[in-house]
Order: sequence, then C-alpha cells, then structure tokens
Amino acid sequence: MRALRFAVPLLGAVLILGTVLLGQQLGTTAPTPPQAVAGATSATRVCPALTGGEDGGSVVVDSLSAPPESAVQLQRADGTELGTVPGGQLRRVAVEESATTIARANGDAATLTGQSSLAEQTSGSKRGLMISPCVSASTEAWFTGFRSNDTERAVLLITNPDSEAAEVSLNIYTAEGLAAVAGTSGIAVQPGETREVPMESLLSSDDPLAVQVLATSGRVSAAAEVETGTGSDPAGADWVAGAGLTDTTVVIPGVPGGDGSRELVVANPGDQRNQVSVELLGSDGAFPPADADQLDLAAESVGSVELAEAAAGEPVAVRITAEQPVTAGVVSRSTDDAASSDVSYSPASAAVGAFGVAAVGGLADHRGTLMVSSSAAVESSYEWQAYGEDGSVVGEGTETVPAEGTSAVQMPDEGQLAVHITPVGDVELFAGIALAGDVDGVSTLSAAPITASRVLQEDPPQFDPEVAR
Repeated sequence: MRALRFAVPLLGAVLILGTVLLGQQLGTTAPTPPQAVAGATSATRVCPALTGGEDGGSVVVDSLSAPPESAVQLQRADGTELGTVPGGQLRRVAVEESATTIARANGDAATLTGQSSLAEQTSGSKRGLMISPCVSASTEAWFTGFRSNDTERAVLLITNPDSEAAEVSLNIYTAEGLAAVAGTSGIAVQPGETREVPMESLLSSDDPLAVQVLATSGRVSAAAEVETGTGSDPAGADWVAGAGLTDTTVVIPGVPGGDGSRELVVANPGDQRNQVSVELLGSDGAFPPADADQLDLAAESVGSVELAEAAAGEPVAVRITAEQPVTAGVVSRSTDDAASSDVSYSPASAAVGAFGVAAVGGLADHRGTLMVSSSAAVESSYEWQAYGEDGSVVGEGTETVPAEGTSAVQMPDEGQLAVHITPVGDVELFAGIALAGDVDGVSTLSAAPITASRVLQEDPPQFDPEVAR
C-alpha cells in the first residue's frame, strides 16, 4: 500500500462535520469564500433518513462559505419547519422517526453550501456507518451495485419535494438483461411524500443490479438504503447516492483504501453489446488492473469485476471508457470478516467544479480521508480547508494531483469537521471523502462523493402542507 500524505495532527478525537443540534451556532464565515454562480437563486436538496422508524440519524448543514444574508431552510418532507441556517454557520440537526429532511437554499447559499445525512448504528440490521450527500430533485437517477436476496436488502427512497405530484418508472438491469417486473411503472409520489420501494418486493438477484429511476412527470430525489447480512448476523449498511448520468467515459472517485473487497459494477443500458475498459487512478498515475481491465457487456446488462488485488489497499478512483454510454459504482467492504465488516457504495460522479463542500466528516474513533482525482494527462492542484466545531480552520493545504492520478490526504483528528476543496485554475477534478473506524469490534466504513452544487435558475416549486390534506 502506498503511503498517504497526512495532515498535521491536531488535538481531539472526534471526526464529524457539524456537532450541535439545530439552533446552536458554529463559527463564522469561512475565509476568502469562492464566488457564487451568476444567476443562481435557489436549490432544493433531499436528505435521506433511516427506514423502519429508527432514530439515530442526523443532517449536517455547512453554510460557512455563504454570506450571512443567504440561508438554508430545513423542513421535514411533510412541511414541518425545522429552522433556518444562515450563511457563515455549521449546524447539525437530529433526525427522528425516519423523517426525510429537505434543505432549501436561497441566494448564494444555493452554490456555496453543502448538506449530508449521517448515521451510525452499533447493532441491528443497520449496524455500521452511513453517509450520503443530500441530493437535488431531478428527472433521472441511477443506482448500481446492490443485490436483492436474503443477505442483501435494498430499499429505494423516492421523495417529491415539490408542490406538484410526480410519477416514476423503474428500469431494472440484471446480468441477464433488462428485467420485466410488474409494479415498476406509474409509481405516484405525492408532494412531500417519500415512497419506500423494497427491491425484494420486485425481484430476487444474487448478482449486482442497476436501477434507473425515471420521473415521467414532475421531479423526484432518489437514494437507496442497503442492509447486508442477516438479522442475527448483520454485515454492514449504507446509503447509496445516485450515480451521474450515463456516458462513454465515467469516473468513480473516492474509492477508499484499506482491507476488504472492492467490486466494480458496470451497467450497459443500451441496446448494443459494449466493450468497457477499466483503469485505476492512483498515487502514481493511471494503470490497468491486472485481469480486470476489460468487460464485455451484453445489451441492457450488468457486469462486475473485483479490484481489491489491483488497488492493493490504496485509495483510488476508477475511470471507465466504453463504446456506448454506461454508469458504474464500486462496492467496498471494510474487511473480509463478515462478523466485523461494513459496506460502502461509491457511485460514478460529476466533477467538483469550482468549489466542493464535504458536509460530513465522521464520528468518534473514525478517520477521514479526502481523495481528489484527475483524469487529465497533466498535473493539477487544489486547496483544502478543514473546519472544527467553532468554525475555525483546523487544517489546510495545497495538494498536487498527479496526471491521471489521485491525491489522498488524511484529515486532522481534531473536533468535528467540514471540508472544503477549491481546484486551482481551470481544471476538472473528481473528489470523495471516506470515513473508517473501529467501533465495538466493527470495522466501520462509508464514503461519499463531493460534487458541485446543482444550480437552479429559478426557485423550485415549494411544498405546501395544505396541498396534501
């Protein structure tokens, strides 16, 4: 395993982005904030919650770089107001009783803030660490990597944050092709509603799946929750963020280093056979994984290959080049020992853009690693800052990303963290952050992509609780 570059350690043991309940202020405006995107007025993002009526989750809002006159409004999906986070603050709000949270950002907060869901369970079917960025509403989302059987159970979480009803269809791709499954079209999602769609109610598959969530009317925000193992022997859980839209070249950033398996899952939704090339972007540049650098995918099918041996414990990104558009993700295990294992899902993601916010760090006894990758044939660089619970900078640096490679930096271990990254110059970088730890004998692991904020030029439709009555 190649050595990571470590940030200078600082006092403290808790690694988390945000720490106090809503209503308590954390710090002041971050130094030298980037410029907001011209014309952006608002953004609506949906933060997933634990299913099954379980407590223990939270939503972290990082508005440190936004000016004080902007704000992020938090509310439950049913319209219950949770308060407002002004620019220049970092807050965390506890989530109770599986309540989906909607974050509505106005002004510069639309492009200079980030929100994430975070949960840690030490027992039960959701045992492990779960992280997901809050996701903008759209008309299409892709999910790859989870299975649907007795030891792996996935639930799609489809939320409508708007004031107009939405209708959704699901396209499910398997190793054998596009599945014909009853109940996957005409799924109505009312304003403010989160529909839970268990995959086990639709089909069973021991092979990894890919699912397209397609809004045929209106918009939705989609995520997935996956539990692995059995009730008596849980083997980890995670939220799955949607992958970027299909393309002939996709990058999966933030694949964590360490022990355990690293399964690459690629979906070919087109109606033609597809030749796929795989490269790993590591600390020394790009290289093909031995015996795993090519996939031959039939039309409308899903294939997978193991990358752990090639990655050799190093944090990497995966670059995929295909003849026809594809989407992909990596499923990571923290260890090969199921009794202490956790699971993490890294989707193909868009580039960071001009500014990235990691609004989630970790919990006690966890280590955070920032991974930034470049697909370009020349070196590039980026600046990063890590913020503690009082909003002060607890670590910062300027890092070089090797050509077609990955820079991995272990975050400071002081306090609760938010992490900002700013590419230097006009470069395209891909980023993710991973948390790993050892909690009650479980090797916890979760990773989340860091992407640019989705910008809306007009205010999205607002949910009015009276509409649903």
